[in-house]
Amino acid sequence: MPGLLIMSLRYMEALTLIINVGCFTLKKHSFRERKA
Repeated sequence: MPGLLIMSLRYMEALTLIINVGCFTLKKHSFRERKA
């Protein structure tokens, strides 16, 4: 079972990273549009 726990933790980490990158990209695009 410990292996499953580690896998789920890694999955959560990856998911958080993807969400952070997505939010950063959205903010960047909205900022660029506002500036224009």
